[in-house]
Amino acid sequence: MTAFFSAAKVGKTAHIPFIDISAPAWHTQAACRNEDPELFYVRVLAPEAKEVCGGCPVREQCLEAFRDDAWAVAGGYTAAERRHLKSKGQL
Repeated sequence: MTAFFSAAKVGKTAHIPFIDISAPAWHTQAACRNEDPELFYVRVLAPEAKEVCGGCPVREQCLEAFRDDAWAVAGGYTAAERRHLKSKGQL
């Protein structure tokens, strides 16, 4: 799965290998577009990442795009939460 986060951060070098320059149009509206992508891949920071997702206008699109991602917080859910929802047929 390809991440669609923007690596543009003041004072940081963009060297993140999973940036896709052909990202879908909805990613420009994502609440996480200016966040450090690592926030969404570090388990300890899941509450902070989920908070960013909370009011995101494209949460549903993100959830669909990352539904099978094994690591990222996406659409407000951790990978484990998405697996649980999928096992119950709710995703």
